[in-house]
Amino acid sequence: MKIIVSSLFSAFLLASCDNAVEDNSTEKNPEQQTTDANARVAETPASGLVAHYTFQGGTATDLAGSNNGTITGAVSVADRNGQSSEAFQFNSSDDVIKVSAPSFLSNTQGTFAAWVKFSSLNTTQYVGGFGDEQSILSYLSLVRLDPGTKTLGIYQREATGANWLSGSTIIQANTYYFVALTSNGSSWTLYINGVPETLTIRSGTNTGKWIGHLPGIDNFTIGNVLIQPPYAIPYLNGNIDEVWLYNRVLTDCELRRMYAEIPKNGLIARYTFQSGTATDIVGGFNGTITGATLTTDRFGTANEAFHFDNPSDNIKVSNPSFLSNLAGTFAAWVKFDSLNKIQYVGSVGDEQSTTKYLSLARLDPGTKTFSIYQRNGSIANWITASTVIQPDTYYFVTMTSDGSTWSIYVNGNKETLTTHSGANTGTWFGHLSGLDNFGIGNMTILSPYDIPNVLGNIDDVLLYNRALTDCEVKQLYNATR
Repeated sequence: MKIIVSSLFSAFLLASCDNAVEDNSTEKNPEQQTTDANARVAETPASGLVAHYTFQGGTATDLAGSNNGTITGAVSVADRNGQSSEAFQFNSSDDVIKVSAPSFLSNTQGTFAAWVKFSSLNTTQYVGGFGDEQSILSYLSLVRLDPGTKTLGIYQREATGANWLSGSTIIQANTYYFVALTSNGSSWTLYINGVPETLTIRSGTNTGKWIGHLPGIDNFTIGNVLIQPPYAIPYLNGNIDEVWLYNRVLTDCELRRMYAEIPKNGLIARYTFQSGTATDIVGGFNGTITGATLTTDRFGTANEAFHFDNPSDNIKVSNPSFLSNLAGTFAAWVKFDSLNKIQYVGSVGDEQSTTKYLSLARLDPGTKTFSIYQRNGSIANWITASTVIQPDTYYFVTMTSDGSTWSIYVNGNKETLTTHSGANTGTWFGHLSGLDNFGIGNMTILSPYDIPNVLGNIDDVLLYNRALTDCEVKQLYNATR
């Protein structure tokens, strides 16, 4: 079963999805759970959605309206997540999913999005299209593969000429891509995996013409285009898995959240705890496990999270090179058994000092919120967040610093911070001289001190060498839950 989250508040996303109101609950229907350590939950904005095809059960039913498709030739196959009968394969000029006279043909702006995998790159291929079966001079490709450049692009034809634009990313065969095409009525924007492409005009101009601008359009198609024969049929040779249509332009942030993949830029360490280890699958900063015991992760998979319940429990990385970074992001999934003591989800420290360290997401037992505590000699900065934490509940906590200011996020939402002492200086690793370790579930400095070990589970930890944006934090939350 595909995992689909439709935001009930997406009307607030029109200007910026960074200000979206979200459900912070991490509880899911058991049917929506997956054991994939890189599981993704795509967020489908509800505002402006006019058609949505998940292809579940081998059908082309429109889940957003009544624009159901008629399937000709295309074969139901497993989707990108391995679920049977939830995608369609196209490999012939006759293969198409067609919607005749759909309700959205008058729209003058919109967004088309789909997951697609090309089996071959040697022919012109349309992921989707709007066409006029009574003419060869009125149609619009909804993402077109150019065999010459091996890039995706746009091709729009009308009686006065053709507009042809190509993107910049070189496509690989047998690889799934999340593609999107938007038009505000005056210009097109093409996205691949949530990132806008640089467009090159091959002929004509970037007019941004959408369905309602083209005379005589009478159909919407997936995997092909239908116009008056004869013509060279640009059928897809590959798979399509899930298609969306909107009557408005989705923002960059909304498309990144639909893509629901982990931001890669600046990722320097990730600990998924698969196979019961603290191996860093990104940068090789492997951790040494002391005391912490394996447990089931947030999806119920055995031996892919760690439980901490003793002052000596710790996962430690000695002298990693990223301790010189002056900005960054720390993120983790954590569940507390108890809220009655100070607990550090992560930390950096100096084993030769009791007064040089930084908590990376600290549970404050007084306020029952996440917090930051940073010490450098006699200077201490203590800041708490706003969401009251409950025991026995998984939270995705993120802490960022741009080098001058800290931010905390809970389940992708930015917290309101309260300063209890000192100031919000944004001090990061490289601002503290002498640091020699990064810790998960505890802190390691010179003894004696009150040991702030976690009482609970930690499952999946990520580190970046830059401050993720509000939108990227939301994207990361969606990508890992």
